[in-house]
Amino acid sequence: MRGDKSKLVSLSGKGVEEVVEAARENMRGLQKGMLLLQGGGNGLRQLGPEQTVRKVMECVREIKREKVQVVVVGVLGRPKESRGYEELRKETNRLLRQEVLDLKIECSRKEGDYSISFLDLDGAMPPGVYDGRCTPG
Repeated sequence: MRGDKSKLVSLSGKGVEEVVEAARENMRGLQKGMLLLQGGGNGLRQLGPEQTVRKVMECVREIKREKVQVVVVGVLGRPKESRGYEELRKETNRLLRQEVLDLKIECSRKEGDYSISFLDLDGAMPPGVYDGRCTPG
């Protein structure tokens, strides 16, 4: 993601409110570009799946008005979290996937605007990747 036309903004430890605000700020006024939005794990217990998804999708809809491609990445797993968190995370990702699909269908009615996707990394990476048990190769 390095280069003249790209920017990486990492907000480690921040909640979904700070993530979506940074996305809005960094994408404002762009006519071309792509936003890869990943967040929502911090504060998931406090906000719950519905409110987390609402905040993410409000941001995505606003950014879509700028004609920017958007990829929403599902909330990532956390191996040291309790089972309760995992259930909240999976429900959040289910809701996000459905909301993104609904928006994609809405966008498909506008010629040439299919530029929203949901990226679910569950199953794409080995279970030990987040806690150091998984080694390359």
